[in-house]
Amino acid sequence: MDDEGGLVPQKFYKNLIYNVVELMFLIAHDDPEVQKYRTTFQTHDGTKVLYRPIHPDDDDKILEFYYSLSRETIYFRFFSGRKNVPTSRIRDYTHIDYQKNFAMVVEFQNQIVGIGHYIITDNPETAEMAVVMHDDWQRKGIGTHFLKYIIVIAKERGVKYITATVLLENYKIMKTIEKIGFKFSKKLEEGDLLVEADISNFQM
Repeated sequence: MDDEGGLVPQKFYKNLIYNVVELMFLIAHDDPEVQKYRTTFQTHDGTKVLYRPIHPDDDDKILEFYYSLSRETIYFRFFSGRKNVPTSRIRDYTHIDYQKNFAMVVEFQNQIVGIGHYIITDNPETAEMAVVMHDDWQRKGIGTHFLKYIIVIAKERGVKYITATVLLENYKIMKTIEKIGFKFSKKLEEGDLLVEADISNFQM
């Protein structure tokens, strides 16, 4: 029955719930304690990029970013060479609570060129972390600095330990991790490497 019969249509409730959820994500994003991490970084050649918290409306930008990555970069970051990605997967990146999950993007001229995030594990002091830079923006020093910045954010928000799984053949990220000063703790059964680091005293 519709509202003429005294009942509100089910579609109304679905839209209402959807709008409330969207509002909750927007409120989380606009929190001053989240927005204070918005900053800029300038490379040695003078290129200036923006670091900012990911926004719930970034879905299209994230999708464009993903489809512009090389298969190698996709494989190293997502452990899969697939080019198609479900819309729900993109939404998982952009709609976060900034409590258990925290995500930042690197933006240049209104285009996303990098993404970094961490997710709190069952241990509230430990987080899984990952960063991916667009192929055209690798080897510019931004990725290393951005990774360090994400670590600093995690530390300030109560994280003491970070973990990351790295493919054995991903020499680029292995060098970056070693440059930061972290070590590979163990080799997993699948042949991947597990990074576990104490960031209690980490500084940029």
